[in-house]
Amino acid sequence: MRISATVSGLLPGERCRLLVRTVTGERILAGGWVVSPAAPRDDAVTVQATALVAPEDIAAIQVENTEGVLLASVPA
Repeated sequence: MRISATVSGLLPGERCRLLVRTVTGERILAGGWVVSPAAPRDDAVTVQATALVAPEDIAAIQVENTEGVLLASVPA
């Protein structure tokens, strides 16, 4: 499945991951990026990612930092 996610409110320099959480609770890494150190906090970033999961098996799309802190979650 292809995913396009637009996220704002991240800290400059933050290392982020885009995850797919399935209905069974599995967490699948779909992509990652580092927020530009020069980016204002209210700037939005659009991330393109892919995950090998059927759309009907997706419970949520989540963004977390590399320390595992959940930054955003959108239910499917």
